[in-house]
Amino acid sequence: MTVEEGDLANKVGAYLDRHTVMTLATQDDGGPHAVSLMYARDSFTLYWLSDPKVRHSCHLDAASRVSVTVAGQYDDFKAVQGLQMKGKAAKVANAEEAKRAFTLLKTRYPFLKSFGLGELARHLGAAAIYAFRPTQITFIDNTRRFGFKETLEIEIPKTS
Repeated sequence: MTVEEGDLANKVGAYLDRHTVMTLATQDDGGPHAVSLMYARDSFTLYWLSDPKVRHSCHLDAASRVSVTVAGQYDDFKAVQGLQMKGKAAKVANAEEAKRAFTLLKTRYPFLKSFGLGELARHLGAAAIYAFRPTQITFIDNTRRFGFKETLEIEIPKTS
């Protein structure tokens, strides 16, 4: 990783830490769909809880390629910053990873500590933990100049 890529990676991480809601865009034969989700992160992997029966979860069962955005609320276009990401998302199948992800979510969102995973799962209709693993992150920064973008390419490690 070059110095510039390291600086951008740090900037992206800080931006993800300052925000709490991502927009996940999925698609099926019925067309595109977008949903706002609260997330926690481990490096650039974003985790969230969802009911496996809802539309976006069903889309992920059929196709894992998705887009994600993270942005704040701005009144002035010159202040706009945000992330545009593409990559793959899926239900977390590995029990250890799911446990780590749920710990990250409980740390970030203390209200989740009042639920046991079983109780929360019953409440949300058998909630599952999902992960988004980006392959590309573009940082939009109008504070530098209108339309300024920097892009970080990320290689997803191969799993055996």
